Amino acid sequence: MHSLSNCPACDSTNLQLVFSTWTGDNTLARLVDKPLPFALPGFDLPAHATSAWHICQHCALLFARNRPDAAGLAQWYPQLFQYSEERSYNTATLPQSYLDGKAKAARALLADIEPYGVFTNAKSLVQFRTGPGHFLAEAKANHPGLDVYGLEYFEHPAAYARTLVGDDRIEIISLPEPRPRFARKTFAVVVANHFLTHAHDPKVLMANFRDILSDDGTLVLYNELDHDLSLKSMTAYARGLNFFHKQLFSRATLLPFVESCGFAVKDISVRKNGKLPKYVTLLCQKAASKPMPKGDATAALKLLQSWRRKHTLYRFGKPVIDSIRKLVA
Repeated sequence: MHSLSNCPACDSTNLQLVFSTWTGDNTLARLVDKPLPFALPGFDLPAHATSAWHICQHCALLFARNRPDAAGLAQWYPQLFQYSEERSYNTATLPQSYLDGKAKAARALLADIEPYGVFTNAKSLVQFRTGPGHFLAEAKANHPGLDVYGLEYFEHPAAYARTLVGDDRIEIISLPEPRPRFARKTFAVVVANHFLTHAHDPKVLMANFRDILSDDGTLVLYNELDHDLSLKSMTAYARGLNFFHKQLFSRATLLPFVESCGFAVKDISVRKNGKLPKYVTLLCQKAASKPMPKGDATAALKLLQSWRRKHTLYRFGKPVIDSIRKLVA
């Protein structure tokens, strides 16, 4: 494990620790005293149960300062991710509810981005975290000439995706900043599902996206959380802050960060009842990079500290509430 000396977004060294005494700050803390059903060679689980959440005093990004070393990462990353985050759908027969949900989400994403001409003259598409491949199949059905590819962490969704789009179109990945190994090296449309939040080095991830995106292509970033909105809920991160989340972006930090990586950005997140949703969808095209602006670090710090207080109340109060509900049921 190593500790970052610079902000992963703007490189500032002006960093502030958010929690000075709270050790159970991520989802691995609940696993420390439990026997795991598999071995984790070279991985010190108790050490990684503390993420050391910091805030950058320049750009106001909240991030985990403690990060796993690259050596051996691929040997444990997908397996621990599945177990810790309780992704029980990765079975030989995928649950129908999972398939139905992914099919619905695929149609919704396609409907969100189609009006912006993303597929105009596009000949190729790659999706990062494609799941069972419904989005690839939907995109190809709507655009028959489209050459589609997908990357997926879990073997059973990947196997299902192969039945939809072809055996040679789906790759298994095991790292948070993967690069496709297909014969095709560039793509007109690159679609990434909730990747920036997970990246150990978000600048490397964005550079990878830029390298494989054609000069006139579109990068679609979706399912990135606006933590200014999600952390206001008492029940957010009920198991603790996700160990696999390394940056707690908000719209105020996410959009400038993507711009700093050499993209022009359009937020197309669909408003509901006049309010922006907590999940962000961005359309990005190559452009000159911009420096990260100064953000409101004080507000971001108060937000995470407030969430911690609410989370603590929720953790201790939920068993009592559940007991009362059982008594009156």
